[in-house]
Amino acid sequence: MPMTAPGSVAGITPLAQLAPDAPSSVMDALQQLRAVLAPYERPVEAPVVPADPRDRMQDAIDAVDATVTNRTQLRTLPTALLALSDKSKDERRALIQTPLYQRAPEEAQKDALRDQLAELAPRVVPLVERVAADFAAVRSAWPAQRQPGKQLLLPKARPEVWDLVQLILTVPLPGALAVVGDLVAGEADALMLEDAGWALWQRRGDPQWAEPAFAVHRRVRAQVLQDAGRAQAFYGAAYASALLREMKHAAESLFTALLTKGTLDVVEQQTSFPWFRLPLPADAVAMLVGALPQDDKAELLELFGLRDAGSTGASGEDAGPLRVPERASVAAT
Repeated sequence: MPMTAPGSVAGITPLAQLAPDAPSSVMDALQQLRAVLAPYERPVEAPVVPADPRDRMQDAIDAVDATVTNRTQLRTLPTALLALSDKSKDERRALIQTPLYQRAPEEAQKDALRDQLAELAPRVVPLVERVAADFAAVRSAWPAQRQPGKQLLLPKARPEVWDLVQLILTVPLPGALAVVGDLVAGEADALMLEDAGWALWQRRGDPQWAEPAFAVHRRVRAQVLQDAGRAQAFYGAAYASALLREMKHAAESLFTALLTKGTLDVVEQQTSFPWFRLPLPADAVAMLVGALPQDDKAELLELFGLRDAGSTGASGEDAGPLRVPERASVAAT
């Protein structure tokens, strides 16, 4: 085995051998050269900074909004409805101004207006069908997602994952918490994390360990959602669901008004049209958070008489549980 000269680095020729007869100034320069370039010998490992869930949420919101804009005609719905409303308004105005209408009895006038609505309906129905097809396109692009750590994923050709699940299910709960905590802090892949979270969720029946189990399971969820693709699919599905619900309410109100009155008044336009435009008339992040499926927070804390301390739902990681006074009926017993 070759020997390394004192003060030298293996694989790098010592300066004394590189330039044995060099003047001292050259040696100094070579020494300085190596010193200033030494940091670039090995790649620097950048620290892994957890992604802010709010950034992940905003990315998902932008992606869903782009789907609505680029793959549907929902943005043009207000214009299409307004065109139908204006044409219908002109028709009704012209009808009311005819001598035949003005001489007709009141009941006959109502019949004439109803007939105008009957003629309007076939023009509205295709637009209703178009909106329904566009809603379906958005839902198809952003299907519902499983909750991280709440569903067992069958680990094909991964016996070590199944062994880990069995371990978490059988060891005393403090040990299970330690195992899952180590996985979150380590380099476990998504499949292992999700199945470990599922196994831990099956152990949630012990009130003594409810709070630490709550915290560890939330860490699993947050770690799984560090993956940009998983986070966008999960948050995007929630936001798309909330957006479609608001658009459905707005569209239903607009179509109902048009089909029953023949026109859309200014209030109806101002109330419902903004849901088909950007920016939305509501906080998109708040809509997304409100549409997230119930996680362990509500179910677990309610089960053991706890409440969440200061969680806004924005991060899914910052909140901690606090005990609340027992209900009066419980205290009485």
